[in-house]
Amino acid sequence: MIAIAALKACVGDNAVCFPWSDDPSCPGTFEDIFSPDPFLVAALGPPPDARRLLTHGWEPLTIYSQLNESLKLNLSLEKFSRRFVAQLRGFTFKDDILSAVQGWPNSADGQVLGVHIRRTDRAAHHRDQFRGFLMGKQGLNGELPLYLSAMYGLLPAGIVRDYENGRLVAALRRTKKTCGKKYAVFSDDEAEAIIFEKTARRNGFHLVSQPAAAKAPPQREQGDRRLRKSTIKRTLVDLLCLSQCSAIAQSNRASTFSAVAAIIGAKPIVTPEPRYPFWRAIREATGRAPNDPSF
Repeated sequence: MIAIAALKACVGDNAVCFPWSDDPSCPGTFEDIFSPDPFLVAALGPPPDARRLLTHGWEPLTIYSQLNESLKLNLSLEKFSRRFVAQLRGFTFKDDILSAVQGWPNSADGQVLGVHIRRTDRAAHHRDQFRGFLMGKQGLNGELPLYLSAMYGLLPAGIVRDYENGRLVAALRRTKKTCGKKYAVFSDDEAEAIIFEKTARRNGFHLVSQPAAAKAPPQREQGDRRLRKSTIKRTLVDLLCLSQCSAIAQSNRASTFSAVAAIIGAKPIVTPEPRYPFWRAIREATGRAPNDPSF
């Protein structure tokens, strides 16, 4: 979604054809979640007169700089930033997904803190990166401060979990006046979500039920202890529900999932903001973070 929004921010109303992989890391097709769009074509061959544009990765600043140069767009970073946020907020999703999310949350006052737990493979990613840094094989990518990179790289997973859960409970306490004691938890790992729910319950906070579409039985990946979301639809329902919470608390500031939810819903992040370069660049170019409601 971030890559497509960045492409559309650059090319405007020109049609874009791009590859889309339906595999275990992204279990579903473009057509499973997005309504038909004549300007977006996934995994089909381009027409003969199409211009091929090669971009590397999903980072929107990289896509912007590559296309700005190759197409000679003369597009300022400020204008790109505004278009990028508008594209993320303007995606049209399938009716069944919107129906699953409609009316949620159902609490009387509608004030719910959304908690997103991004642990599992993200923690392993930081661990591998920091160990590579210690061995002189690579530098740090700046997603986390040095002391957090060291913590993820050197401490056992249980200690990292306790640290992150403690920070999330602290966020619940800070937002109790605005969100009350109600929260919803979203995670790519059902076991981690259950552990946090127990921690939050001991501290007097109350879990809000998610829509039925977000509670389909997860599937365990082969050779993996994690319980992952079983379909791309279920994951998107989670993201859209998170975007409708009053505020968002994220266990890890290197999470694009919670960042996109905050941008789409224009909701504040009550834990440390994402450290991704595009987030900081948009703030510097426009004077506002991409989740600012005034965009």
